[in-house]
Amino acid sequence: MKKWLLTALCIALVLMGCVSAMADPIITNGAYVSYLGEENHLFLINPDGVTLTLRSAIVDLVGMDDTRLYCLTADGRLYGVMLDGSATNIVSAAPTEQDLAQVASKPVYTLAEDGTLTVLAADGTTAAATFPKVLMACRSAAHVYFIEQGSPNKLRRVTLGGALAEDVCDAVDAPLSLAASEDSVAMVAGDHSLILVNLADMSRHYLAASSENTASAVSVGGKVYRFTKDEKGGYLLESSADNGFAATAAQNQLQPVNSVTATPTATAVPTATPKPTATPKPSTSPSPSPSPTPTAAPSPSPTPTEPPVTTSDVITFNGHKYQLIMGNFTWWEAHADAEERGGHIATPDPQEEFDTIAKLGTDNGMVFLWLNAYVDDVSEWDSASWKSGGAVGYTNWYSGEPSGGDEYYLAMFSVNGTWYNNDTANSVSEYSGKKGYVLQIDE
Repeated sequence: MKKWLLTALCIALVLMGCVSAMADPIITNGAYVSYLGEENHLFLINPDGVTLTLRSAIVDLVGMDDTRLYCLTADGRLYGVMLDGSATNIVSAAPTEQDLAQVASKPVYTLAEDGTLTVLAADGTTAAATFPKVLMACRSAAHVYFIEQGSPNKLRRVTLGGALAEDVCDAVDAPLSLAASEDSVAMVAGDHSLILVNLADMSRHYLAASSENTASAVSVGGKVYRFTKDEKGGYLLESSADNGFAATAAQNQLQPVNSVTATPTATAVPTATPKPTATPKPSTSPSPSPSPTPTAAPSPSPTPTEPPVTTSDVITFNGHKYQLIMGNFTWWEAHADAEERGGHIATPDPQEEFDTIAKLGTDNGMVFLWLNAYVDDVSEWDSASWKSGGAVGYTNWYSGEPSGGDEYYLAMFSVNGTWYNNDTANSVSEYSGKKGYVLQIDE
């Protein structure tokens, strides 16, 4: 049974790349974006900023309509994923070409290796127009956008199925990616800076490079999202930030493409990858936690809903510095917060370190603390590793734990003053009392 991991993430975005093409690593429909990330797992971001993650190897993103995303698994099955995360169904265990054609987005263009762009007519096969010297292309709901090589390069567009192209603006040099949503176009230049085009007024906006690893970007709904690529070609969400469209025209108007004098917009904040939902509330007497049925689960948010609060002085024990950080974090929010503070979530191992952290939690009235481990399969807890390195050794599991279900993350919680380990989903909403994590900085 495929499991979904759910966590809050401040996003509402749309795709990079061609919605129409088979095997695209990123596809979109409206305000939904889906991409193939780490280990070819499927990531789907909805308009509310929730990222759903299907922990199965996917080889093709086939298409997306108003209710479902269709994808082809590594073992050859065609899946239909509800965009609201409510269900994942096997459309066909052995799909035929006809099965795929019924759910695939209709092709609207082809781009040959020699740079010839062919815009297809409404039937999806007949050429409506051709354009030479095209470096890359993408589509939105109404147009095909393309970068035409020249001095300078030009961003142009043609209506779907149309024959006449119009200039949009000067394009970037040595483009790395081109992405169109319903409200904007994003271009990543060879120096990893971004040019965004606001389709509402055709204004251009420059964003300085945030890293040397940015490979793609997409802008929608007031936000810009930058992606890197892993060694296997999967996309990783690098950051999200305000795209600057709401700022004044004077602040956002782009200077010539090669100029870096324009004021960059908000600094991007790194995010992460998948997780689950629903966690057990500690009871007053030890008893096994029920195993919930797998449900859709949101993905990482860069910051928790409430500002984190440092609630203890730094203590030193066994070569580590520990400090208690209180907040209603998901595991990934705690992970990101710890990295920003120069450390990581605590790895209490051996027992003396577990007891030290438990005392730190008790002294500050805590009931729940994240620990620095998660598993990809709930059957793997016996061989789990700390995400900062090394196998998980000492554990003090609560009665009946680990209980499996969609509980992929390691935590510790207090029952009547005694601290236990628990496997949990990526949420603390059902725990009553003070929650957070212990920051660990290794000396």
